[in-house]
Amino acid sequence: MEDMPAVVRWMLGEETVQKMNPSGMEFLRTGDPPIGSLSHWLDWEFFGYVLTFGILIILARIFLTLKVFRPLAVWTGLREDDRSKFVEAAIYVVYYSISWTFIVYGCLRSDFFFNTRLLWSQPWPKIISPDIYRIYVMSSAWYVHCLIAHFTLDTRKSDYWQMLAHHVVTIVLLISSLKVGYFEIGLLVLFSMDVCDVALCGCKIYRYYANIHPSIDKWEMHIFAIVPFSWLCFRIVYYPGWVVYSSLVYSVEQQGWANSHHYFLFNALLLILLLLNVYWFALIMRITLLV
Repeated sequence: MEDMPAVVRWMLGEETVQKMNPSGMEFLRTGDPPIGSLSHWLDWEFFGYVLTFGILIILARIFLTLKVFRPLAVWTGLREDDRSKFVEAAIYVVYYSISWTFIVYGCLRSDFFFNTRLLWSQPWPKIISPDIYRIYVMSSAWYVHCLIAHFTLDTRKSDYWQMLAHHVVTIVLLISSLKVGYFEIGLLVLFSMDVCDVALCGCKIYRYYANIHPSIDKWEMHIFAIVPFSWLCFRIVYYPGWVVYSSLVYSVEQQGWANSHHYFLFNALLLILLLLNVYWFALIMRITLLV
Protein backbone atom coordinates (compact mmCIF):
# COMPACT_ATOMS: atom_id res chain seq x y z
CA MET A 1 0.00 0.00 0.00
CA GLU A 2 3.04 2.26 0.13
CA ASP A 3 2.49 3.43 -3.45
CA MET A 4 -1.13 4.46 -2.85
CA PRO A 5 -1.51 8.24 -3.31
CA ALA A 6 -2.26 10.18 -0.15
CA VAL A 7 -5.54 11.55 -1.54
CA VAL A 8 -6.82 8.00 -2.14
CA ARG A 9 -5.81 6.94 1.38
CA TRP A 10 -7.68 9.97 2.74
CA MET A 11 -10.88 9.11 0.82
CA LEU A 12 -10.81 5.48 1.94
CA GLY A 13 -9.84 6.17 5.53
CA GLU A 14 -6.88 4.63 7.28
CA GLU A 15 -8.98 1.90 8.89
CA THR A 16 -10.23 0.69 5.50
CA VAL A 17 -6.72 0.83 4.02
CA GLN A 18 -5.35 -1.36 6.81
CA LYS A 19 -8.03 -4.00 6.17
CA MET A 20 -7.40 -4.15 2.43
CA ASN A 21 -5.65 -6.99 0.69
CA PRO A 22 -2.23 -5.45 0.06
CA SER A 23 -1.76 -7.11 -3.32
CA GLY A 24 -5.26 -7.80 -4.53
CA MET A 25 -3.86 -10.80 -6.41
CA GLU A 26 -7.27 -12.44 -6.82
CA PHE A 27 -8.15 -9.48 -9.04
CA LEU A 28 -4.92 -9.52 -11.05
CA ARG A 29 -5.76 -8.65 -14.63
CA THR A 30 -4.56 -10.96 -17.32
CA GLY A 31 -5.54 -8.79 -20.28
CA ASP A 32 -8.64 -8.73 -22.42
CA PRO A 33 -10.73 -11.87 -22.81
CA PRO A 34 -10.14 -13.89 -25.97
CA ILE A 35 -11.71 -12.48 -29.11
CA GLY A 36 -15.09 -13.99 -29.84
CA SER A 37 -18.78 -13.65 -28.94
CA LEU A 38 -19.30 -10.80 -26.49
CA SER A 39 -16.36 -11.47 -24.21
CA HIS A 40 -13.96 -9.25 -26.13
CA TRP A 41 -15.11 -5.85 -25.07
CA LEU A 42 -13.93 -3.49 -27.80
CA ASP A 43 -13.14 -4.49 -31.37
CA TRP A 44 -13.80 -3.38 -34.93
CA GLU A 45 -17.16 -5.13 -34.87
CA PHE A 46 -18.28 -2.78 -32.10
CA PHE A 47 -17.20 0.28 -34.09
CA GLY A 48 -19.03 -1.13 -37.10
CA TYR A 49 -22.23 -1.39 -35.09
CA VAL A 50 -21.78 2.15 -33.71
CA LEU A 51 -21.19 3.58 -37.19
CA THR A 52 -24.19 1.73 -38.63
CA PHE A 53 -26.57 2.73 -35.85
CA GLY A 54 -25.20 6.28 -35.82
CA ILE A 55 -26.10 6.65 -39.50
CA LEU A 56 -29.52 5.10 -38.87
CA ILE A 57 -30.16 7.53 -36.00
CA ILE A 58 -29.28 10.52 -38.18
CA LEU A 59 -31.53 9.23 -40.99
CA ALA A 60 -34.34 8.54 -38.50
CA ARG A 61 -33.95 12.03 -37.06
CA ILE A 62 -34.17 13.61 -40.51
CA PHE A 63 -37.25 11.51 -41.34
CA LEU A 64 -39.01 12.33 -38.05
CA THR A 65 -38.14 15.99 -38.46
CA LEU A 66 -39.48 16.32 -42.00
CA LYS A 67 -42.42 13.92 -41.87
CA VAL A 68 -43.64 13.96 -38.27
CA PHE A 69 -42.53 16.67 -35.86
CA ARG A 70 -42.15 19.71 -38.13
CA PRO A 71 -45.58 19.14 -39.72
CA LEU A 72 -46.96 18.62 -36.21
CA ALA A 73 -45.44 21.91 -35.08
CA VAL A 74 -47.03 23.71 -38.03
CA TRP A 75 -50.38 21.95 -37.61
CA THR A 76 -50.62 22.82 -33.92
CA GLY A 77 -49.74 26.46 -34.63
CA LEU A 78 -46.49 26.74 -32.70
CA ARG A 79 -44.68 30.04 -33.05
CA GLU A 80 -42.12 30.15 -35.84
CA ASP A 81 -39.16 30.60 -33.50
CA ASP A 82 -40.30 27.64 -31.35
CA ARG A 83 -40.74 25.09 -34.13
CA SER A 84 -37.10 24.04 -34.55
CA LYS A 85 -36.66 23.85 -30.78
CA PHE A 86 -39.84 21.76 -30.50
CA VAL A 87 -38.58 19.31 -33.14
CA GLU A 88 -35.24 18.94 -31.36
CA ALA A 89 -36.89 18.39 -27.96
CA ALA A 90 -39.33 15.83 -29.41
CA ILE A 91 -36.47 13.84 -30.98
CA TYR A 92 -34.67 13.76 -27.64
CA VAL A 93 -37.79 12.67 -25.74
CA VAL A 94 -38.31 9.77 -28.14
CA TYR A 95 -34.72 8.55 -27.91
CA TYR A 96 -34.18 8.98 -24.17
CA SER A 97 -37.53 7.36 -23.33
CA ILE A 98 -36.57 4.29 -25.34
CA SER A 99 -32.96 4.18 -24.15
CA TRP A 100 -33.79 4.60 -20.45
CA THR A 101 -36.34 1.79 -20.67
CA PHE A 102 -33.63 -0.56 -21.95
CA ILE A 103 -31.13 0.75 -19.38
CA VAL A 104 -33.54 0.15 -16.48
CA TYR A 105 -34.16 -3.37 -17.81
CA GLY A 106 -30.42 -4.01 -17.92
CA CYS A 107 -29.92 -2.60 -14.42
CA LEU A 108 -32.70 -4.68 -12.87
CA ARG A 109 -31.23 -7.85 -14.40
CA SER A 110 -27.84 -7.13 -12.81
CA ASP A 111 -26.62 -8.04 -9.33
CA PHE A 112 -24.75 -4.76 -8.76
CA PHE A 113 -27.62 -2.28 -9.20
CA PHE A 114 -28.64 -2.36 -5.53
CA ASN A 115 -25.12 -2.96 -4.18
CA THR A 116 -22.42 -1.07 -6.06
CA ARG A 117 -19.64 -2.82 -4.12
CA LEU A 118 -20.32 -5.80 -6.37
CA LEU A 119 -19.08 -3.77 -9.34
CA TRP A 120 -15.55 -4.40 -8.13
CA SER A 121 -15.82 -7.74 -6.34
CA GLN A 122 -15.51 -10.04 -9.36
CA PRO A 123 -12.21 -11.40 -10.72
CA TRP A 124 -10.88 -10.16 -14.06
CA PRO A 125 -11.47 -10.43 -16.94
CA LYS A 126 -15.20 -9.78 -16.96
CA ILE A 127 -17.58 -10.90 -19.67
CA ILE A 128 -20.04 -8.28 -20.85
CA SER A 129 -23.67 -9.34 -20.93
CA PRO A 130 -25.59 -9.06 -24.22
CA ASP A 131 -27.91 -6.47 -22.60
CA ILE A 132 -25.08 -4.13 -21.61
CA TYR A 133 -23.32 -4.64 -24.97
CA ARG A 134 -26.45 -3.56 -26.86
CA ILE A 135 -26.93 -0.57 -24.56
CA TYR A 136 -23.31 0.46 -25.15
CA VAL A 137 -23.75 0.22 -28.93
CA MET A 138 -26.99 2.23 -28.77
CA SER A 139 -25.60 4.89 -26.43
CA SER A 140 -22.28 5.27 -28.26
CA ALA A 141 -24.10 5.66 -31.58
CA TRP A 142 -26.45 8.23 -30.06
CA TYR A 143 -23.70 10.41 -28.56
CA VAL A 144 -21.67 10.28 -31.77
CA HIS A 145 -24.84 11.52 -33.47
CA CYS A 146 -25.18 14.20 -30.75
CA LEU A 147 -21.64 15.41 -31.41
CA ILE A 148 -22.33 15.70 -35.14
CA ALA A 149 -25.76 17.26 -34.57
CA HIS A 150 -24.25 19.78 -32.16
CA PHE A 151 -22.48 21.42 -35.09
CA THR A 152 -25.12 20.83 -37.77
CA LEU A 153 -28.70 20.10 -36.65
CA ASP A 154 -29.21 21.48 -33.13
CA THR A 155 -30.09 25.08 -32.40
CA ARG A 156 -27.25 26.95 -30.71
CA LYS A 157 -27.93 27.60 -27.02
CA SER A 158 -26.26 29.55 -24.23
CA ASP A 159 -24.60 26.38 -22.88
CA TYR A 160 -23.09 25.50 -26.28
CA TRP A 161 -19.59 24.79 -24.99
CA GLN A 162 -20.79 22.96 -21.89
CA MET A 163 -22.89 20.64 -24.07
CA LEU A 164 -19.93 20.09 -26.39
CA ALA A 165 -17.79 19.12 -23.38
CA HIS A 166 -20.56 16.82 -22.17
CA HIS A 167 -20.76 14.97 -25.51
CA VAL A 168 -16.98 14.57 -25.75
CA VAL A 169 -16.58 13.37 -22.15
CA THR A 170 -19.49 10.92 -22.53
CA ILE A 171 -18.07 9.41 -25.73
CA VAL A 172 -14.61 9.07 -24.16
CA LEU A 173 -16.14 7.45 -21.07
CA LEU A 174 -18.20 4.99 -23.11
CA ILE A 175 -15.37 3.89 -25.38
CA SER A 176 -12.63 3.80 -22.75
CA SER A 177 -14.78 2.08 -20.10
CA LEU A 178 -15.63 -0.63 -22.59
CA LYS A 179 -11.98 -0.99 -23.53
CA VAL A 180 -10.79 -1.64 -19.97
CA GLY A 181 -13.89 -3.49 -18.77
CA TYR A 182 -15.63 -0.83 -16.68
CA PHE A 183 -18.89 -1.29 -18.59
CA GLU A 184 -20.99 -2.09 -15.53
CA ILE A 185 -20.41 1.26 -13.86
CA GLY A 186 -20.92 2.80 -17.30
CA LEU A 187 -24.43 1.35 -17.25
CA LEU A 188 -25.14 3.09 -13.95
CA VAL A 189 -23.85 6.38 -15.34
CA LEU A 190 -26.34 6.10 -18.22
CA PHE A 191 -29.10 5.15 -15.76
CA SER A 192 -28.54 8.33 -13.77
CA MET A 193 -28.36 10.61 -16.82
CA ASP A 194 -30.91 9.68 -19.47
CA VAL A 195 -34.11 9.95 -17.40
CA CYS A 196 -33.41 13.62 -16.65
CA ASP A 197 -33.32 14.44 -20.35
CA VAL A 198 -36.79 12.94 -20.78
CA ALA A 199 -38.13 15.30 -18.11
CA LEU A 200 -36.18 18.32 -19.35
CA CYS A 201 -37.13 17.99 -23.02
CA GLY A 202 -40.72 17.10 -22.12
CA CYS A 203 -41.03 20.34 -20.17
CA LYS A 204 -39.55 22.27 -23.08
CA ILE A 205 -42.32 20.90 -25.31
CA TYR A 206 -44.89 21.99 -22.72
CA ARG A 207 -43.36 25.49 -22.68
CA TYR A 208 -43.63 25.85 -26.45
CA TYR A 209 -47.33 24.97 -26.34
CA ALA A 210 -47.90 27.25 -23.36
CA ASN A 211 -46.59 30.11 -25.51
CA ILE A 212 -49.65 29.77 -27.76
CA HIS A 213 -52.12 28.53 -25.14
CA PRO A 214 -51.79 30.85 -22.10
CA SER A 215 -54.67 29.04 -20.39
CA ILE A 216 -52.39 26.09 -19.53
CA ASP A 217 -49.86 28.36 -17.82
CA LYS A 218 -51.58 27.62 -14.49
CA TRP A 219 -49.95 24.17 -14.56
CA GLU A 220 -46.50 25.56 -15.32
CA MET A 221 -45.14 25.48 -11.77
CA HIS A 222 -46.21 21.87 -11.25
CA ILE A 223 -44.90 20.69 -14.62
CA PHE A 224 -41.52 22.39 -14.26
CA ALA A 225 -41.07 20.93 -10.77
CA ILE A 226 -40.48 17.57 -12.45
CA VAL A 227 -37.19 18.78 -13.92
CA PRO A 228 -35.35 19.87 -10.74
CA PHE A 229 -36.82 16.90 -8.86
CA SER A 230 -35.50 14.36 -11.40
CA TRP A 231 -32.17 16.19 -11.65
CA LEU A 232 -31.78 16.26 -7.88
CA CYS A 233 -32.65 12.59 -7.41
CA PHE A 234 -30.65 11.10 -10.26
CA ARG A 235 -27.79 13.48 -11.08
CA ILE A 236 -27.14 15.31 -7.81
CA VAL A 237 -27.85 12.55 -5.27
CA TYR A 238 -27.68 9.13 -6.96
CA TYR A 239 -24.85 9.83 -9.41
CA PRO A 240 -22.27 11.15 -6.92
CA GLY A 241 -23.58 9.20 -3.93
CA TRP A 242 -23.61 5.78 -5.58
CA VAL A 243 -21.81 5.85 -8.92
CA VAL A 244 -18.93 8.27 -8.32
CA TYR A 245 -18.43 7.12 -4.73
CA SER A 246 -18.25 3.50 -5.88
CA SER A 247 -15.62 4.40 -8.46
CA LEU A 248 -13.59 6.52 -6.04
CA VAL A 249 -13.75 4.31 -2.96
CA TYR A 250 -15.10 0.80 -3.57
CA SER A 251 -12.87 0.19 -6.60
CA VAL A 252 -9.74 0.46 -4.45
CA GLU A 253 -11.34 -1.05 -1.36
CA GLN A 254 -12.40 -4.21 -3.20
CA GLN A 255 -9.57 -4.68 -5.72
CA GLY A 256 -6.55 -3.12 -4.10
CA TRP A 257 -4.62 -0.15 -5.45
CA ALA A 258 -2.45 -2.37 -7.67
CA ASN A 259 -5.47 -3.25 -9.78
CA SER A 260 -7.16 0.14 -9.87
CA HIS A 261 -6.20 0.70 -13.49
CA HIS A 262 -6.64 4.20 -14.94
CA TYR A 263 -8.06 5.34 -11.60
CA PHE A 264 -7.39 9.05 -12.03
CA LEU A 265 -8.45 9.20 -15.68
CA PHE A 266 -11.89 7.66 -15.20
CA ASN A 267 -12.65 9.42 -11.96
CA ALA A 268 -11.60 12.75 -13.47
CA LEU A 269 -14.08 12.19 -16.33
CA LEU A 270 -16.83 11.22 -13.88
CA LEU A 271 -16.14 14.32 -11.80
CA ILE A 272 -16.26 16.54 -14.91
CA LEU A 273 -19.74 15.15 -15.60
CA LEU A 274 -20.67 15.88 -11.99
CA LEU A 275 -19.52 19.50 -12.30
CA LEU A 276 -21.56 19.89 -15.49
CA ASN A 277 -24.59 18.42 -13.71
CA VAL A 278 -24.20 20.86 -10.82
CA TYR A 279 -23.87 23.77 -13.28
CA TRP A 280 -27.04 22.77 -15.14
CA PHE A 281 -28.91 22.10 -11.90
CA ALA A 282 -28.11 25.64 -10.75
CA LEU A 283 -29.48 27.00 -14.05
CA ILE A 284 -32.60 24.85 -13.73
CA MET A 285 -33.22 26.03 -10.17
CA ARG A 286 -32.80 29.66 -11.21
CA ILE A 287 -35.32 29.23 -14.01
CA THR A 288 -37.71 27.26 -11.80
CA LEU A 289 -37.71 29.96 -9.12
CA LEU A 290 -38.65 32.51 -11.78
CA VAL A 291 -41.70 30.50 -12.89
